[in-house]
Amino acid sequence: MGDKNNLRETMRNVRQAYRFLGGFNESLKDVVQLVMDEFAGLSYYHWTPRPFGILSRSMNPMSKSGWDALPYFNFSLLYLPDEAIARRFARQGDWMFEICVELDSDFAAHDGSASSAPLRFDAVEDAESMISLVAWRCDVAVGDGPNWYNTWINALEYGEVGTLNEAVISTGDKFTSYYVQENFEKLGSEKPIREFSKIARKEFLSELDVEPNSRFD
Repeated sequence: MGDKNNLRETMRNVRQAYRFLGGFNESLKDVVQLVMDEFAGLSYYHWTPRPFGILSRSMNPMSKSGWDALPYFNFSLLYLPDEAIARRFARQGDWMFEICVELDSDFAAHDGSASSAPLRFDAVEDAESMISLVAWRCDVAVGDGPNWYNTWINALEYGEVGTLNEAVISTGDKFTSYYVQENFEKLGSEKPIREFSKIARKEFLSELDVEPNSRFD
């Protein structure tokens, strides 16, 4: 790690970075709450860091990637209408809402895996931090229908922003997704966050005919 003076500076930077991240993660919670104010008919269902798993207490963290210790780096929050949560399985007409956070666009450019080395990334000034609001509508449910989380994992193809994207998973179930996206740099206060959320809600209704507490059939 270098000589004593360099190590002292390195550890100072580490402490500063963790404190900054802790504060920023708290602000992320505020952003999510403001978004969900516009989707009040939905309830929390699941979350997942992407593309990694969640470290449990039974896992040896020393055997995992350093990225696994940064779950807010890239993650998704999933929400469903209450009746869909109670059923656990998707049926035709159900829909799921996703808040997708990608804090460094250059991560995906370097294959988005645990082997992605930060030192290979481009300058931070050349990357972007994005938030996407995604609606997933179930068009065809085979049998009892798929578990929503497994659906999300298997149909994880967002396509182009602002367009309808169809996905057929291995069970034969079919879904249509639509999402809007914004740069975090444009969401520095409550007003633009609420406006962004209202745009998403309006476009979900227009493109997919879904809104909180609604079914399209």
